[in-house]
Amino acid sequence: MKTTISSSRLKRVLKIVVINVALLTLLLELGSSAAYLVHTGEFFYRRQPRTTHLVGLALPGQRGTNVNDNVLFQIHPYFGYAQKPTLDFRFPYSTVVHHPNNWGFDSEHDYPFKRQNEKQFIIGIFGGSVAHSVAMFELEHHHLTRILQQLPYLKDKEIIILSFTVGAYKQPQQLLILNYFLSLGQELDLVINIDGFNDIALSYLNHQNGIDISMPNYLVIMPLVDLANKNLTTEEMGLAAEISNDKLKLSSADEGLKSCRLASSYVLRWLHLRLLTRKYNRDVQRFNALIQAKVRDDSSSLVRIYGKNSALSEAAVLEGIASMWATSSLLMKAGLDSKNSLYFHVLQPNQYHQTGRRFGEAEQKIAFGGSSAYREGVIRGYPVLLSKTPLLRAANENFFDATRIFDQTPEAVYSDNCCHYNQAGNQLFAEYIAKSIVEVLAKQPGFAAASRR
Repeated sequence: MKTTISSSRLKRVLKIVVINVALLTLLLELGSSAAYLVHTGEFFYRRQPRTTHLVGLALPGQRGTNVNDNVLFQIHPYFGYAQKPTLDFRFPYSTVVHHPNNWGFDSEHDYPFKRQNEKQFIIGIFGGSVAHSVAMFELEHHHLTRILQQLPYLKDKEIIILSFTVGAYKQPQQLLILNYFLSLGQELDLVINIDGFNDIALSYLNHQNGIDISMPNYLVIMPLVDLANKNLTTEEMGLAAEISNDKLKLSSADEGLKSCRLASSYVLRWLHLRLLTRKYNRDVQRFNALIQAKVRDDSSSLVRIYGKNSALSEAAVLEGIASMWATSSLLMKAGLDSKNSLYFHVLQPNQYHQTGRRFGEAEQKIAFGGSSAYREGVIRGYPVLLSKTPLLRAANENFFDATRIFDQTPEAVYSDNCCHYNQAGNQLFAEYIAKSIVEVLAKQPGFAAASRR
């Protein structure tokens, strides 16, 4: 009798356990499916095979980590360096993942893009990471397109956005890239060049580190040169080995992620992959920091190739940077004029260039928190850039000084202590650029009508 009671009770307990486990599993699956939907914008069981890979590796606010990459860039024979064509990107506030094209630029099209019909109006965006943010924000939200299509000529046009932007690019890289792709037959109806910050801040750092101001950003190019020359210390080699081990773990975790059939399994594996990716990124950042901190003398291959700055006064350096920036822009305009293409040049806002903007306490910590290597160059250099405004406008360049566009905005717009904007900032900047262009084009009879040519 006792055995019967014990057995019956055991069955009831097991039944309760099974039911609870089933309910817990169901809730976990439903919760995981909901989390996947919120994070990606699509249902887990209807996902595309590639999406699984991208969601696992493209972390918010940075490049996705490809298991074959230690660094984001590679040496380019013409541009100094280029983004590796294997790395994906998305903003921290979006679920859209942007993929590099055949040249490593984040774009929906390979380059050169060939016009497919007369309805297409091709816009190229040039510059560094801020320009990249504008281009990617446009591909997601289409603020620029909607505002431009208020013009009668563009109302029925299919506006194609092509990004020629890469982080830390500065003049004359934009000029070189534009001429390179024009030589390959790239058609451009309108070009937007967004720059200023990189040109002054990074060129100023180049000079301080003995690299000519016209050369690519030394913080990017020097590690690439050292890697190419295998000029690594014991500590750097050890960290490189750790990075290789990280990559093996990432590769294994990624393969497991792609094979998941349950949303709950996917989410758990995805969280694990995020942890692995964060460690990988930390190791890569440490690796780059070690290389960038190395003491370099006149034997550096970069100095031998690129030349070392002669002794110049600070005033002469800043004037040289500003003149190079303005001249490069005017040459971009001249090249596009020869193609009957339109050119617009935008000087980007930056927190270190003082205007009438008032920063709230929270934004103050974001925009000015910690030390910044760029602060000094911007404070001293932006006024010198702005002194070139009469020169640019005398040449009939469509130049927009956007440095004050955030002055009347109470909400936070900066996302770091460098130069980048959050979602609100990117939207305001994109709308300013679009409205400024429309204001210029609306005065041209061709754009006020249904046909320009």
